[in-house]
Amino acid sequence: MDADVCAGALLSLISVHQAKQLQQDNRAETRRLTRSKQRVAARRMALQYLKQCSPWTPRVWSYPRPNAWWETTATGFTDHQWLQHFRVSWATFSFLCGALRRRLKRQDTTYRLCIPLSKRVALALYKLGNPCSYKTVAELFAVGVASVCHCVRDFCSAVIEVLRPQLVAEPTPGDLRETAERFYLAHGVPRCVGVIGRILVPIVRPPHHRADPPGGGEGWRLVVSLQAVVDGEGRFWEVNVGDPEWAPAPGEGSVGSGLWPWARKDFPDRMQTLLGDEEGGLCLLADDEALPARTWLLRPHRTSAWLTADQELFNAQVLPARRAARQALARLKGRWRCLDRRLDCTVEVVRDMARACCVLHNLCERNADAFLPEWVEAEGDPRWPDADKSHTDLDCTPPWLALQPLEDEGL
Repeated sequence: MDADVCAGALLSLISVHQAKQLQQDNRAETRRLTRSKQRVAARRMALQYLKQCSPWTPRVWSYPRPNAWWETTATGFTDHQWLQHFRVSWATFSFLCGALRRRLKRQDTTYRLCIPLSKRVALALYKLGNPCSYKTVAELFAVGVASVCHCVRDFCSAVIEVLRPQLVAEPTPGDLRETAERFYLAHGVPRCVGVIGRILVPIVRPPHHRADPPGGGEGWRLVVSLQAVVDGEGRFWEVNVGDPEWAPAPGEGSVGSGLWPWARKDFPDRMQTLLGDEEGGLCLLADDEALPARTWLLRPHRTSAWLTADQELFNAQVLPARRAARQALARLKGRWRCLDRRLDCTVEVVRDMARACCVLHNLCERNADAFLPEWVEAEGDPRWPDADKSHTDLDCTPPWLALQPLEDEGL
């Protein structure tokens, strides 16, 4: 009996304690909700007071830039003026905007508007076609210098990724015979599928380049070698850009003296696989007599007083093809003047710019875009001491469009 009374008393005490605890919890929750409502009301009153005292709206800061040249002046260009500034016709420019739309188009954000697609393509073409700085392009198009760098880099990468497989494609074994026939009809050299030519693109010495110039640096400059194979129509079907190396400055030595003969070390093996090493098979013609001998390579004889009659005749027969390759490279440098001045970009960006210029050269040649004579005359301008003057004596009219045959002139 005593145990039952004790158990009932204990249960009563527990019930009373639980009731009191519940009441305390409810009062604490009520106080918490009251404080929360008071804080919300105080915040609203503070915001209302600030709006009444000093009206302020959030905004994103941006530097004001005049946009008159691109928005007003460039839109009123004639076809000739457009070609002068951007180096391509309006039809080619429209094709580039359509082909690269998926890679280059950006979306507007809540904070600021993106650079339109046409403007991104135009400023990249202007930078590639004119020997000017990034700051000049930024001022013309009313964008930041960093934006110009990003646009040029993205444009070159997009051209290489999207258009290079279509415009700079290595011929298949089935197309080599047709390529050789077109080359023979254009230049009279049988079994030849192209001419190996090279230009030098001067660059600023990168920090990681530790090799010093020969002779203490007098009369030397740092360049990357752009080696291309030119077909019978003046287009490139193989483009290689080498590593930085020292070369004699203009007027200090020949173009290829002291340079590695091939822009890429795997080029001879790839050409041997493509053309074969059988005598009487297809071959390439070398514009430089200093290239190493290969079974798939025709080399002109070095000019001297001890040449035989057969050697002189061979040099005369391959002269039109060599001149055609030099004219194609001169048109490349004349249209895309960035290759004719010292570039202050990284080596990777320089390579992309050179490859993109070769792709754009083929596109312009395919679309028969006009080539202005002053572009070749401007090459080697004394105002640009870094220009390579090895092709300044070339006619701007390509031999594959000329109506009269080339004269046999000495090199």
